[in-house]
Amino acid sequence: MQTKNEFLLGIDPGSYKTGVAKVKPDGEVISAEWVETKTLTEVLTKLNAECGAAIKAVIIGNGTNTKPVHKVLGQVFTGVPVIEIDEKHSTEQARTLYWQLNKPHGWRALLPEGLRVPPEPLDGYAAAVLVKRYLEQQKDRD
Repeated sequence: MQTKNEFLLGIDPGSYKTGVAKVKPDGEVISAEWVETKTLTEVLTKLNAECGAAIKAVIIGNGTNTKPVHKVLGQVFTGVPVIEIDEKHSTEQARTLYWQLNKPHGWRALLPEGLRVPPEPLDGYAAAVLVKRYLEQQKDRD
């Protein structure tokens, strides 16, 4: 049984920036942001203190910097499953997700999607893409 506030935490690890996303079990993105990787332990510890009981699972990409970040996750989120997932092409999908969640205005709306450049780093959206992939895989298994 899931509680109303449950979510999955997506992590897209990188050398300098790490994407962090909260996604509801139905796939709705609650938040998508990036943090400096050097502050990740502090950010995740604070997140765990604020809403640890609501975190159903942590989904992490298997690319750059996965091993050290995986270690941090294991220390911060004890008792929460940490699941690695393939992150190939997640940045391209993150761009599409960004524009789905942040409809372009003004002259940006006139550009084809492939020519639009988001005004912020996409790491958080890539983390959300990883959670959505995980949810799709789970749906396919059911």
